[in-house]
Amino acid sequence: MESLYEREQCSVRHTFYKDEDFQIEYEVYEDILILHSEVFNWKLSSLKKGYRQFALLKEEASKLGFTKMATCTPNPNFAKLFGGKTQTILPNEVELIIWELKL
Repeated sequence: MESLYEREQCSVRHTFYKDEDFQIEYEVYEDILILHSEVFNWKLSSLKKGYRQFALLKEEASKLGFTKMATCTPNPNFAKLFGGKTQTILPNEVELIIWELKL
């Protein structure tokens, strides 16, 4: 998380959270966090842990002045479980999902 605090302006992936069930990574682009996630073990406890970690990420990002978080996914239902909204549909039926952050 140190890199998030430094507000790096380059496109490098940083790990916010990782365990045996899932990981959340991010890249910084201007005032937007670009999110990447991968789930290794689908189970209810993983989802609950994911909600907690995602809430922490949103809180930290907002405190640091980020205005949005975004991801591109062919499976938007997962992102929408976490409150994301479809911004647009890209080629190959990939959706751009956005989370507006409160400052």
